[in-house]
Amino acid sequence: MLCKCKLEVNLVYICIITLKHKTMRTMMIIAACLFSGILFAQEANVEYVKQGDLVKGVFFYDNGVIQQEGTYKNGELHGQWVSYDRDGKKNAVAFYHRGEKTGKWFFWRQDKLIEVDYTNNNIASVQTYTNGNAETFVTEN
Repeated sequence: MLCKCKLEVNLVYICIITLKHKTMRTMMIIAACLFSGILFAQEANVEYVKQGDLVKGVFFYDNGVIQQEGTYKNGELHGQWVSYDRDGKKNAVAFYHRGEKTGKWFFWRQDKLIEVDYTNNNIASVQTYTNGNAETFVTEN
């Protein structure tokens, strides 16, 4: 009788260990799948392509449409950057020179075009066009 109880306890213990191992194995498989899914999603949402001394970056929405694209030089934003909405419609054009904002930037918002002029990485003026009418704001530095 003593042997039978000990055997039953050992069987219960083995079943618990096996269950824990199966649960752990299942949890590890789920974790691995989630982790690889995250890595895949991150890799699928941005592409980098070397173009001479520049690197072009293209960022995508989760639906595959381009979110923004532009270039880097020596690890800094450099050149033209264009942003798009989730439907692929252009909503902004910006310019950088060695990581600093420069020149005229354009933003399209519903029925407005907003032009922001940068000088020395600061806003020099903002002009808003609505149905052909212009409204200008000038800042003093």
